[in-house]
Amino acid sequence: MSRVNPVGIPLISESLRLQLFGDLENHPSKTAREEAKRQLQSFNLSSSNIPTPPIIEFDLPPLEGEDLEKHFHNIAIQRSKPYLDLAESLARTSIPPIPSEFIFKCGWTCYPMDGSEPYSVPYPLEMAIVYDCEVAVTSSNYPVMACAVSSVAWYFWVSPKLVSNGSDTLCPLGKSDKFVVAHYMSYDRARTLETYDLKLSGVRFWDTLSMHQCVAGLSSKQRPLSIKHNKALDDQGESPFYHDWLEVSSGNSLAETSKLHLGFSISKSDRDYFVTGTLLEIKNRFQQLAQYCANDVKVTFQLYQVLWFRFKEKCPSVVTFCGMLQMGTAILPVTRESWYGYINRCEELFHSERLKVNSHLQMLADDAVSKFISGELDPNSDPWLRHLDWSMPSSRAKKHKDKPEWYRKLFKGDKLNLTVRSQCTPYLLRLSWMGFPLYHHKERKWGFLATQGADVSSNTTPLLLENFYSPDGGLSYVDTLFYPLPHKAGENSNVGSPLSKDYLSEMEAGILDSDFPEAKLALKSAISCAYWVSVQDRVKNQFVVLSSDNCTGFICPQLITAGTVTGRAVENTWLTAANPRPNRIGSEIKTTVRMPQGYVQIGADVDS
Repeated sequence: MSRVNPVGIPLISESLRLQLFGDLENHPSKTAREEAKRQLQSFNLSSSNIPTPPIIEFDLPPLEGEDLEKHFHNIAIQRSKPYLDLAESLARTSIPPIPSEFIFKCGWTCYPMDGSEPYSVPYPLEMAIVYDCEVAVTSSNYPVMACAVSSVAWYFWVSPKLVSNGSDTLCPLGKSDKFVVAHYMSYDRARTLETYDLKLSGVRFWDTLSMHQCVAGLSSKQRPLSIKHNKALDDQGESPFYHDWLEVSSGNSLAETSKLHLGFSISKSDRDYFVTGTLLEIKNRFQQLAQYCANDVKVTFQLYQVLWFRFKEKCPSVVTFCGMLQMGTAILPVTRESWYGYINRCEELFHSERLKVNSHLQMLADDAVSKFISGELDPNSDPWLRHLDWSMPSSRAKKHKDKPEWYRKLFKGDKLNLTVRSQCTPYLLRLSWMGFPLYHHKERKWGFLATQGADVSSNTTPLLLENFYSPDGGLSYVDTLFYPLPHKAGENSNVGSPLSKDYLSEMEAGILDSDFPEAKLALKSAISCAYWVSVQDRVKNQFVVLSSDNCTGFICPQLITAGTVTGRAVENTWLTAANPRPNRIGSEIKTTVRMPQGYVQIGADVDS
C-alpha cells in the first residue's frame, strides 16, 4: 500500500525513504495538519482526486554524506576541483596592462607581463583566463580574432582566414584543466575548438553575464521598463519611467553591466566593424579592433572581480557553482542529414502552406472588392470591412484605378503582397476574440470592440471610443469600448499580429475564431506555419560545426546558465522547443539531435 502524508498526498516508498533520510521522520503538529488541509480546501484541492501511484522500490547508491544536503555538497566539491580554487584566485589577482600593439599573425601569441619579446604558443598557458572572441558576421560564424588574459600575460589569436584568406578555424584553448571567464560565455565557447568533442576536455567556462543576472539582473517585466527609461533619458534627458530598482540593476550587456558595477561607460562603436564590415575592413583596422577586443577582456576581468564576491554571497552553495559549471558544457550532436534535411522539409512545407493561405486571402480580397464595385457590398454595414479605406483613386492614378485604396496599398510594384501579416488580413478573415470583432487601433494596435455593458472577460483595460461605429455592424454611432488583446509581456505591450505563434492556443481553443469557412482554412494554415515563422531565423542561424567526415557534427546551444533572476537557464531555440506536433511545421526540431553509437538520449522536464 502506498504511503501518504497526513493530508493524503502520496509519498515515496518506505524503503526509498530509509535510504534517503534514514530514521529521520517529521511528524507535523495537529495545528499544522489542520492548516494544511484548510489551505488546500481554499484552492479546491483535495487529496481524494489524486490517483494512487504504484509502489516503486530499488536500491540507491550509498549517499556521499550523512544526509542529502551533505551528499550533494560533497559531490559538488569533488566535481568542482580545481575550478573553484582557480575561480577564487582569479578574483583576487591582478592582470598586466594591455600591450600597446598586437602582432598580426596566425595563431596565438603570448605577450609576457615583463615586457619581453612576444612569442607563439599553441594556446594560453595558465589555468585561469578571461577570454573573448570576435566574429566577422558577414563572412561566417567562425572567429577572426580572440584575446585572453591571465595574471601573468596577455594572449592574442588571429585566424588564418583574416591573415591570408585561409580556411575558417576554431580558436584552440587546449585540453588540460582551465577556468575560462567570458561575458555571455556560450558565444565564445561556440568558437572554441575543444567544445566540439564528446570526450570532455578540462576546459570549463564561467559566465559574468549569468553572475550579474543572479545578483542584479532584471525580471522579464522590469526589462521593457528599463529600456523605456534609458531611451527617455537619451532622447529627453529625463524619464517618466524611473523606479528605484533601476539604481541597483541593469540589462545584461557588457556596456550596461560595467556602468552599473564598475561605474564607467565603455564604447561599443567598434563592434559595428565586426557586424557589418568586410574581412578587408577588419584587416585594415586590425590594431584598432584588437585593442577593442582586449579592452572587452579587461572590462570582463574587472566585472568578474566585483561580481564574484557578490555572487558567492547571493549563491553560497558550491552546488550552484558546480551546476552552472556543468551546464556550460552542453553540446548537441547532429548529422548533416538530420539537421539540413529538417530545414529543407520545413521550408518546403512552409512555402506550400503559405501559398495556400495567400491564395485564400487573395480570393477573399478580390471577392470583397468585386462585390463593393458591383454594389452588392456596403462596407459600412460590415463590422470588419468598414475599418478599411474604401476610397477610390483620382482619375490621375496610373495603376489599379478601379480598386479601393486599401487594396492598392497591398501592391509592391505589380505584385500583390497579401499575407497573414498584412494589416487588412484579420478584417478579411472576419476574426473575432470571444465573439467580438477585432479592430486595429492606431496606438494600441490589435484588440476587439464591444458595446458598453457587454459581458466581456478580459484582463486588459479598455479604451473608450466615443461616437464610434457600433461593434455589431449597425450603422449607428455609439460609445464603444476597445480592449487590447492580451500580450505575454504585459498590458502595456501591443499586439502587432494576432495570427502569430503567441496565439496558437487561442486559435485552437476557438477564442480567436471566425465563422467564414475560408477563414477557418486560413487559421489552420496559420497555426501550421506560426511556429516556423517564429523560429526559422534562429534555426537557420544555428552554428553547426561538422566533423572531419562531413556527415556528423555538433551545435553548441547559446545557453545563459542563469538567465533569469530566479537562476533558470535561458536559451531561445532549444530550451523553448515544445514537443513535436503534427500540425506545427518545425516543432520536431528535437528529433534532429542524433546520439552517437554508445550514447542514449534521456528527456527530463521539471514541469512534466
